[in-house]
Amino acid sequence: MHSPQPRVLLVAATRFELAPLAQWLEALPAPPAELLVTGIGQARTAWQLARRLASRPFDLALNLGIAGSFSPRLPIGQVVAVESDRYADLAIGTPEGPRDLFEMGFLDPDAYPFRAGRLWAAPGRFAHLFEHLPKAHSITVNTTSGSAEAIGRMRSRFDPELETMEGAAFFEVCLEHGLPCAQLRAVSNFVEPRDPSRWDIPLAIRQLDAAARALLAALAP
Repeated sequence: MHSPQPRVLLVAATRFELAPLAQWLEALPAPPAELLVTGIGQARTAWQLARRLASRPFDLALNLGIAGSFSPRLPIGQVVAVESDRYADLAIGTPEGPRDLFEMGFLDPDAYPFRAGRLWAAPGRFAHLFEHLPKAHSITVNTTSGSAEAIGRMRSRFDPELETMEGAAFFEVCLEHGLPCAQLRAVSNFVEPRDPSRWDIPLAIRQLDAAARALLAALAP
């Protein structure tokens, strides 16, 4: 007897990042996943995702999108499974520079859903689907790091490997709902003083599309 098809929710900030995948899903008579486009940023992601999860159940939520890489081991085009994420600019300004809410004692870094101030992927019974992918620790920001000063600050405070604008919010909502969750990101650029001429967004989107289709195929009963 075959296991039933898992109910999968694909979450993206923009349709642009998932355009080939979205077109493919919409052309299928019985698509293997549902797509939610939330809008850019933490607030839109949290609101739209929480509203969708309140309306019907899912077995797995998967955040898909492009990202900036801080690490030479994660080159442009690389698809990465984000192992943990954290809010990087939810902070209190001090004369010595910004300090996050954990450092200031406003939040317990080990109070659920946080562990050591981070939000961790929780794929549950689907963990084997991500074993072949490189893992990375990410930060989530409201303002992307596009100057040497901002980049240096993020490196010194968090030693991140990836940067996005939604990942931590996605993880927090899923963890609070007890929903298995994972985050796949394709690197579109290095985090450096902003120069879009050095980015390759089309490559990142193609690689993300291939990885997502392979994952959905592996989920088929």
